[in-house]
Amino acid sequence: MIIVYPMLVSSNVQTHVLPGIAKVLEKYTLTYQLDDIIQNASRLSKGKKLSYTGGRFKLSEGTTLEAKGDPFDSPPQEKPGEKASVKVDMPTFNTLSLEPTWIKVDTHVGTSMIGIKVVPFPVISDAGLISLITSDFYKGWFPSKISGLSRGVVRLLWAALRKTPILRRLTPTISGDPTKDIVFARTTHVSNIFLVLNNMDIGSDFFERTNKIKQLYSLGWSSFVITDDVNKRAFFCMKEYHGMCSSVQYNFMYTTIGKEHGKVYDDLEDVKKSSSPFFKLSTKASKIVAEQYVTNKINEYLIGQ
Repeated sequence: MIIVYPMLVSSNVQTHVLPGIAKVLEKYTLTYQLDDIIQNASRLSKGKKLSYTGGRFKLSEGTTLEAKGDPFDSPPQEKPGEKASVKVDMPTFNTLSLEPTWIKVDTHVGTSMIGIKVVPFPVISDAGLISLITSDFYKGWFPSKISGLSRGVVRLLWAALRKTPILRRLTPTISGDPTKDIVFARTTHVSNIFLVLNNMDIGSDFFERTNKIKQLYSLGWSSFVITDDVNKRAFFCMKEYHGMCSSVQYNFMYTTIGKEHGKVYDDLEDVKKSSSPFFKLSTKASKIVAEQYVTNKINEYLIGQ
C-alpha cells in the first residue's frame, strides 16, 4: 500500500531543493499522522477497523493490541488474555529516488509495508495563488469568519460526494488550482496536500504574525513550506505548530536524512553555480585588480587635464 500526498509547488521555487523538502514532509507525515496511516491499514486485522491511540492499537470489537516500537510512548504492559500484537518499525530515510518512505507493520495475521510518498505538482497560476493566500492572510476577523463558514459548507458537500458510492467517481483529481485542491478540498486527498512557496512572493512580516497563519488554516489552507534561496533555508509552517514556522537550512535538511544526501545537495549546488552566469566568476581576480588600476590612472590623467 502506498499513500500519496501531493505537494503543490510554485514555479518560483528552485527544483533542486524539492527532493529534500519532500523527504522531510514524508518524515513529518509519519511522525504526526501515524494514526491516519494506520487507519488505511485496517485490512491487516482481517477487515476489522484498526486505530492507533496513545501507544496502543484497538480493534473495532474492543480487542487491544500492543504497539511495539512507538517513538513517543513506552509500550504498555500486556493484559491477561491478549494474544495479538502489532509492531511498527519506523523506516530509515536512505533514498531520494522515486521510492516512497516505507513503514513496516507486523500483526498476528502477517506483515505489510506501507509507503508514504510526497509528489510535487506545479501550480497552474502563481499570480492567482499569491493573490489568494495574501488576501486571506490580511483579512479582518469578521470577513475571515464569513469566508471560513462558506468554504466549510463547500468542503462538506465534497466530503458527502466522496462518501456516496454512486457519485464517488465524480470526485476530481489534483488540478494544480489551490482554491479547488486545498481550500475546497475537492480531491480524494482531501486536506492532505502540501504547498510550497518562495519567500519573494509574500510579505516580509509573514512569519511574525502567528495569528494570521492560524487564520489561513481556519480558511481551509493546509500545511505549507516557504523557501528562502538567498539564505538557503526553508520555513515549515505545519498545522501542528499552531501558527509558528520552523526554519531549516538546506544543507542541514539534506544531511539529516543521510550523509550521502548532503553530498547530493553540494553536487546540486555546484551544478547550479556552474550553469548560472550570475554565480559564475569567469574573470580572474588579478585581471580585475589590473583593470581597476588602469581605470584609476586614466581618471587621474583626465582630472589633471
